[in-house]
Amino acid sequence: MDTDKVIQDLNRRFAAPLPEFYQRRIIFWYDEDKEFEDKLDEVVLENAKVVALTGNNAFSVKKLLSVDDLTTNYLVYSPLAYNRPDDNWLLDIELYSEEFRADLISIWMDEMGLASNPAMRKQVKHYRAYFNAKDRRLKISAQNKVPATPAQLHMAVMAAICGLKDAQPNQILRSVFRAGLDLNHNAVYQDFVKYHADGTFWAMVRQGCGFCEEEPDLGRLAIHLLLTAATRTMRQEYLAGLDGFISMPHQAYCYDFISEWLHSNDIGQLYDVARYVEDEARLRQRFEKLTVEDLVGTECFPCINEVILTKLMTEISDHIIDVDTITGAVEKRRTCAWYEPFENFYDGILQVANMQNFFKEHSAGFHTAEAKGIWKEYTESYYQMDTYYRLFHLSFQKSLETSNILLDDLFKHVVDKVEGLYTHWFLGELGNNWSDVCADELAAYGKVLEVPQQEEFYCSRIKTSDTRVFVIISDAMRYEVAAAMADQLRRETQSKVSLGSM
Repeated sequence: MDTDKVIQDLNRRFAAPLPEFYQRRIIFWYDEDKEFEDKLDEVVLENAKVVALTGNNAFSVKKLLSVDDLTTNYLVYSPLAYNRPDDNWLLDIELYSEEFRADLISIWMDEMGLASNPAMRKQVKHYRAYFNAKDRRLKISAQNKVPATPAQLHMAVMAAICGLKDAQPNQILRSVFRAGLDLNHNAVYQDFVKYHADGTFWAMVRQGCGFCEEEPDLGRLAIHLLLTAATRTMRQEYLAGLDGFISMPHQAYCYDFISEWLHSNDIGQLYDVARYVEDEARLRQRFEKLTVEDLVGTECFPCINEVILTKLMTEISDHIIDVDTITGAVEKRRTCAWYEPFENFYDGILQVANMQNFFKEHSAGFHTAEAKGIWKEYTESYYQMDTYYRLFHLSFQKSLETSNILLDDLFKHVVDKVEGLYTHWFLGELGNNWSDVCADELAAYGKVLEVPQQEEFYCSRIKTSDTRVFVIISDAMRYEVAAAMADQLRRETQSKVSLGSM
């Protein structure tokens, strides 16, 4: 602001009507940076006298304003800054006087709606390079909460650089990670450096998650965050040798930060970060030495799914199928992050567990004496083996569309075990039992007695019906598919559904 504009503004201020009960107007012109000290002689006002504080004339100025002259308007130029209120001899007069500032920092602060005090001015000066553009100043005033303290101003500047309207540490940190782990090519971090916010960023990181190193590094920060978060659900001794990356006093913050990110819409951004940490800390090799039970509760590393599935598939291929372990692991991982890329593998081994459980329940084989008994058993429970088999192959086919180099071959070996259970054991044993018990009736009557016949369908289902009937003819739709459809209709339509067979 030039001197003529200052004089114009001051004359307008002194010409304004006085507040109620005031006999004159005193305005303190604060100029701590002494930007106008050498131009003060040019300031001549129409209706006020100018007096300048020098640091040695406080007593005489106070005597002038409080005793010698009680009617004249005064502009008191103050280029001074006080460390303590007690050092300011004119504080009582300032409290009932008006304030004026003409320096650039004051104009910016007024434009952004910031409180005018020495602490805030100091930080605005620190970020002078950032505030030197109007559009950047607008980003501060447009935030959800206008900063009122230096700490809030630090956060607001970082949030504005990140393109955020809410100055929250977690969001700022995620924005930096989204821009990449290489500091030299991280556009957000380079703006921090450009506008002198990088020191503030690392101070925020140090306070929040306990990461403190001489050479700032986003990769090592990522390792620190994820490993510290992992100790919430994994025993710390499983991460022995990586203790330098773990800060137990900051475990809660790190866990909450990672958990919030894991269950946000931009979880994909975390995937690359987590994979980087796995590789740098050689976590897959470490986790391979642990049991499924040791790993199943930790979700922040994608490789845990690969380790768990590798262990379970290898056991299945070796004819070791622990139904409870598989079922528990799948149910636990289903609610964890990173489940979707591995969903087909988990669904597949869950069906293997279901098939194994069915096998254990009927390990003695099928020895029903009558054909109608086998028919009843099949329509009530045996058909479920067909469902498990179908769902397994559905998962297997889907897995081929989303390949995983570590798991694909293992899953193919699981297919061999499934075929052994289904084709060789289930179909073979049940088929032989059925053929044996119905052979005589088929030879004598050409059909199996006491079992509903398809030739009776029209008379029993259509002719006697008093409502309209729709018949869908499908080539070889298996009974278990109809059973699945019936269950789905009950759930989705809340209607009464009955299932029969012929």
